[in-house]
Amino acid sequence: MDHRKRKRKRGMTLTAIGLQKLEKAKYWTEINSNQGVRLTLEDLSEMVGVAPDTVMRVFAGEERVDKHTLRRCFQAFQLNLEPEDYLQPQTDLHKSSDLNDYLVESVAFSTTNMIPDLPTGQVPLESFFYVDRQPFESRCQEVIQEPGALIRIKAPKQMGKTSLMARILAHARKQNYLTVTLSLRLADESIFFSLERFLKWFCACVSQSLELPNRLEEQWDEIFGNNYNAINYFEKCILASIDRPLVVALDDVDCVFKQEKIASDFLGLLRAMHEKAKYGDGNSAVWQRLRIIVIHSTEVYIALNSNQSPFNVGLSLDLPEFTQSQVLDLAQRHQLNWDNSMVDYLMNYVGGHPSLIRQALYSIARNEISLAELVGASSFANHIYGDCLGRLWGYLQQQPTLLAAFSQVIKAAEPVPIDSVQGFLLKSLGLIHFQDGLGTPSCQLCINYFRDLV
Repeated sequence: MDHRKRKRKRGMTLTAIGLQKLEKAKYWTEINSNQGVRLTLEDLSEMVGVAPDTVMRVFAGEERVDKHTLRRCFQAFQLNLEPEDYLQPQTDLHKSSDLNDYLVESVAFSTTNMIPDLPTGQVPLESFFYVDRQPFESRCQEVIQEPGALIRIKAPKQMGKTSLMARILAHARKQNYLTVTLSLRLADESIFFSLERFLKWFCACVSQSLELPNRLEEQWDEIFGNNYNAINYFEKCILASIDRPLVVALDDVDCVFKQEKIASDFLGLLRAMHEKAKYGDGNSAVWQRLRIIVIHSTEVYIALNSNQSPFNVGLSLDLPEFTQSQVLDLAQRHQLNWDNSMVDYLMNYVGGHPSLIRQALYSIARNEISLAELVGASSFANHIYGDCLGRLWGYLQQQPTLLAAFSQVIKAAEPVPIDSVQGFLLKSLGLIHFQDGLGTPSCQLCINYFRDLV
């Protein structure tokens, strides 16, 4: 009788194909069945029926588990475990031609079937690479269902405001709401010539988006004033013409801040609309159909009556930068085998700015540049951030007062007191952090690029 111990059979690990399949199924389960909220380790453990640490090993993609556990994980997401989804490690890896063949295939798969989104603009709704902005998204989904809801989202440029707005609107459409998105940046300069012209443009754009007739000529009576006419038009020609809630999302509202002729009146109009929708009047049933989302990049630096401002009512969100865990998660979605030290290395250079992080991970995942080359670059001539930084420098050169304020911040070793308007504008560009009247450079990247220019 052979008394030698039987060798324990080594477990399985997921291949890149299997891990991507499982991650994608998890992502869509979160979107479709969990209101977009990330499934926790405990949630996954309950779904699969195995211990949390085992689930963690499966999704890490590097720890070995038994085949039965892998099958249970896949079945929890209505998936079949296929031979291509898992791999049993070999004793002599260099002798396994099958493994070498697999590695070639998995690399080809990762560079063709799961190409990361281009790191520019709004992240598509169905994107595997979107980073949930919790707890903001869940809160917005709750609030947008309230009659008269007003949600204000503020953050510097390219921080994910529009991507978050798109997901709030997608949630609203799932509730069978009507939605209208209007970027104020689309208004020609001539539209800002007078309050009447601007409000007529605003009302006409909303009507057109809803495919309602333009009734401005018959409804606009100059004797009542422009804001009253706009309120009346919304009530009689828009809200009375629909049979369900309407969400009006206004992007790039910063465009009106510098328009002295219209800014305070238009913002006061939004406040009045919110109050009619929230608290009601004789036509409250009509007004309660309205919800408003306001998106802007900088603080409101114009004087507003506190009782007429839309910026001290409703739900106010100030989107933060990505956290270390969010960047690590996004790196793993890009199939980068990173740990926290590598994430810290990148974040020490660009901070947690979503656009800069996305651009870095995209370029590194496509083998266009290494992390060391990115952070250690001494020239920005062909740098991945070169175009972006060049555009910012060109803009600053056209704004002498803004450039002077930025120069003080970028050259100082300590936080610098600067004028609030200049501070808000520089913060909106993502160039500085501005708090309590003090400015500091937003990241080491800005210091490296601008310190010799300013």
